[in-house]
Amino acid sequence: MGVFRSATAWAIPSAGNIVPPSNVDLDMAVNALPARVKSPAVVNAEIIVDASGIVQKCTPNWGDAIAVLGESACRQVQASWHPQPAHDASGASTRSLQVVRVRFTAGNTSAN
Repeated sequence: MGVFRSATAWAIPSAGNIVPPSNVDLDMAVNALPARVKSPAVVNAEIIVDASGIVQKCTPNWGDAIAVLGESACRQVQASWHPQPAHDASGASTRSLQVVRVRFTAGNTSAN
């Protein structure tokens, strides 16, 4: 099974500044990014999710920083991302292939 997720936004002209919905699943604040990686950097990863919603496998597959941040993205996904399991035609939870987007933003991560 595969899972498709999408965001929808409506533009309301009188509302002033419209902020588009985020298509990022996991936001990570880091002190600094590796050289030549612009902030924010996004890594997309394919994940295998079991019927109980646990990430069994994570493989970074594309993004502007995959070479240097792919492994870190997968570590964070497996530690803190809690996807919904897919369901088959009978409604039973089932194993699935999903895509997760991780955004790394450089800046001060200390709490004041």
